[in-house]
Amino acid sequence: MTPKLWHWPAVLGWDAPVVAGFWYVLLTQSLTGRTGPLLWPLGFAVWATYLADRLVDLHLRPPDTDRTIRHRWARTHGKGFTLALAIMATLAVVTAIPHWQNPLLFPGAGVALYGIIFVWPRRSTGPSQRWIKKIACGFLFALGVFTAAAGEQGFPAPATLLTGMAFAALCIANCLLIAAREGACYDSLPAMVAPIACALGAAFLFALAGIRAMPRTAGAEMASVLLLSVLLVHQRRINPDTMRGLADGSLLTPILFLTFS
Repeated sequence: MTPKLWHWPAVLGWDAPVVAGFWYVLLTQSLTGRTGPLLWPLGFAVWATYLADRLVDLHLRPPDTDRTIRHRWARTHGKGFTLALAIMATLAVVTAIPHWQNPLLFPGAGVALYGIIFVWPRRSTGPSQRWIKKIACGFLFALGVFTAAAGEQGFPAPATLLTGMAFAALCIANCLLIAAREGACYDSLPAMVAPIACALGAAFLFALAGIRAMPRTAGAEMASVLLLSVLLVHQRRINPDTMRGLADGSLLTPILFLTFS
């Protein structure tokens, strides 16, 4: 099956680095008034992580369990994905070298930790383990982006930390919604809706609490909560592959709040 136009970001694995990049830019603009220096290293590192995860996934499960277009495409084009992984990993290192003395690289350990936890615990096959893994993935993705953006300022102020917590809750809701629609974590509708709704509610409350300190970031977070809530309500009507694209697209709200100068 040939991927449709809106499937390609997930198929090629660049949906996550694009999301990470936009939030990194918005966070650094909100905190310092300028775009931070680690945009490209962060993007390449996240892209490499997702490619590695896809390849590990293929090795740990048989072909008849591939539920999505992105997994079937990666299995068919495994050599191309391996080459892309090598290129992205190399670019992540090369683009980070000029900033090796920058204190922002130390919080980047959060991204590395995220990558390790995201890729290797794939042998857990029970629904509860996968459920926990999705929460960990969302949280650590947010941790990598937020610490890279806020690390130059030292330990974030409480209001800044609240917006970071809102972003983490958003990423968790995103991961759970995608996994739930693909049938990876849940067996019943109540079990599926409750944790996602809780994550979205937490994201809204944390964003509301931090709106005075970081109004643009909080505004983007609230907009994403609204979009993900609409997807949650209508999730049964949406194809799993399409849901992936829409859920990730719901996290692109920083575009509406960036300053371009």
